[in-house]
Amino acid sequence: MREAEFPRDEASLFSVEKGATQGSPMGIVAFTTVHLGGYGARARTMFPRSLIAVAEVRFRDSSSAPLSDSDLVLASPSDELRSLVAKSDGARCIIAVGSVGVKGVIVKGRSLRAGVVFDLRVMAEGRRLGLGRRLTELLERFAWDEGAALVYLSVNRDNVAANALYERVGYSLCSDRSMVMWIAPAAGAPMTMAISAFQCGVNERSAAKALDALGVPRVPADATVDVRQVGTDEAWRALEAAWWPEAGGAWPHEDASAGAVFGAAPATDEDVAWVRSAACPPVVALPASGADGAAAGKTGGPVTAGDSPTTAPAPPDGAPNMAPLAWKSILSGPLGLGTFVAEATGAGGEPLGRAQISIVDGSAFGGMMLVRAFGVDGGTWSSTPCRLAVWGVAAAIAAGTGAWLAGTGVGAGASGTALSVGVWSVWAVGALLSLGMAGLITSAASAIASPSGAFDGAGRARGDCHHRVRLVSPHWEGPLGPRLLTMAARAAATEAGRLGFTLAMGNFAAGHPMGAALNATGFGARFMWKAKGLPGCAPIDGCLPPFDLFDPRDL
Repeated sequence: MREAEFPRDEASLFSVEKGATQGSPMGIVAFTTVHLGGYGARARTMFPRSLIAVAEVRFRDSSSAPLSDSDLVLASPSDELRSLVAKSDGARCIIAVGSVGVKGVIVKGRSLRAGVVFDLRVMAEGRRLGLGRRLTELLERFAWDEGAALVYLSVNRDNVAANALYERVGYSLCSDRSMVMWIAPAAGAPMTMAISAFQCGVNERSAAKALDALGVPRVPADATVDVRQVGTDEAWRALEAAWWPEAGGAWPHEDASAGAVFGAAPATDEDVAWVRSAACPPVVALPASGADGAAAGKTGGPVTAGDSPTTAPAPPDGAPNMAPLAWKSILSGPLGLGTFVAEATGAGGEPLGRAQISIVDGSAFGGMMLVRAFGVDGGTWSSTPCRLAVWGVAAAIAAGTGAWLAGTGVGAGASGTALSVGVWSVWAVGALLSLGMAGLITSAASAIASPSGAFDGAGRARGDCHHRVRLVSPHWEGPLGPRLLTMAARAAATEAGRLGFTLAMGNFAAGHPMGAALNATGFGARFMWKAKGLPGCAPIDGCLPPFDLFDPRDL
């Protein structure tokens, strides 16, 4: 185990990144994330204090250097691991990597240092050797030494092995999130215009149904709804008033909002004791409705029609926990792409509700990339010859089927019969579906296939990848707020497409009305935390508001 060295390790780290893929169980589709601007750009840019640690395997002989405390001797390495090391330069090979950054965050109104563990990857040949655990412990020690009072991380809910690892080393659930996804009408992939319109329509209908079940009133027919983009100052004033009412609606950490991501002072013993006792008490999840949540009768989980309350769900109270101190500067800086507001007024001009949501560039330092599909390299899918071939196959299927029908008795001899009309109608629909599927494949490939040179070790320049934006800082006021939030999200997705992005995504607390308003899916992530000096904390959920737990994967 050692700290990564740049630029020496750059190519090896990209190889680990490409090899540590996720995807379908049979390997039909494999994807991963790729770093932009060099492997270490994310950690070095976002965190003035960070560590990228690697696990390197090498053959030992009589002339090898003495073992260090962090070294692990493998008595019986697998043939796959031996082969991997033998093929590498200098008979040594990096097979695992992990990163940690230390930053200033707000926890229940208190500024603290927190460590964020991210980008932990282990190649298939190095799994079941305890490398993930050793890397995690090494990254934690760095965070504690840098003055962190707590460490947190996020892991996909369906990643069983990683969830089990983090639970074994003392992490506890602090927020269970469901993913929100809106397909943006990307200008560079014309077919996404139709796909976006369909998927956003589905989101809106699903959200409307879920909000009906929650008792949220519908927008009156005579109401006027204004959807617009606003500047950061107007957006921030609304957040300040909601998040810090006790401070007169003013940002209480102004010294850290001018761009300092680090901000907070090293944790004192008092800070650590406060985190252990008060930062995450065992509370229930935010109520689905009203002030006391009695109508929902739950402590979390999806809300169903049987839980219909008599009043509209209240917005979350208080500031987001573990949001960076530099949150304002993130929204107003180059990563911020805009805030979108939807306001409703009645026929008499009376305000009926307001909602807003912001987007930030989620591809500034990396994006999800298709590595392989059906045995074909991801980059090939986005090439012009491959796209032409897909369209050609679709056109050939449509034309061939049409020619066959024309040559049969049904197609040629009974052209005026109802049967013939029906057959040709079915053919027309099938032809359109075939061409539409071709458009979907080529558009999706253009959006997510790993571009040429993505894993060549040099990395790609920041700004090359317009994959996703992140939906952040949602807020609503008034009984119609959740309905208006859906409209604001649609406007945000449209703007993302205009800017060339393909997806608008976010993670929101599972079962919370905010997720209902944005049509959260079943897929999601678990945010887990660990306080300094504790071997483990009681598993709890709901100690965090359902939004803005900002983590490095979002950029």
